[in-house]
Amino acid sequence: MKSSDLPCLDGPHADVEDLERFRESAECANMLGCDDKWTIYPSQIEIGNEVFAPAPEIAERAQRLVDAYAEEKGAASTARSVTREPTR
Repeated sequence: MKSSDLPCLDGPHADVEDLERFRESAECANMLGCDDKWTIYPSQIEIGNEVFAPAPEIAERAQRLVDAYAEEKGAASTARSVTREPTR
């Protein structure tokens, strides 16, 4: 599904009491390229978030890129409004 630009989700782990096996299943799915894993019980959510969250350095770099884009977009918008000639 990744080639179609659709999210690839791994199916649920039915044994809601075996959280270690859920973690192993989630880690395997992550290594195979899945974007996330279904959770069917509240105790699975935190593990799923831990496994599929980006590494802190990747998240920080992404935030810097978003901030830089927003800053440049704002600067370009301001420059455009100052240099735009009035229409007749």
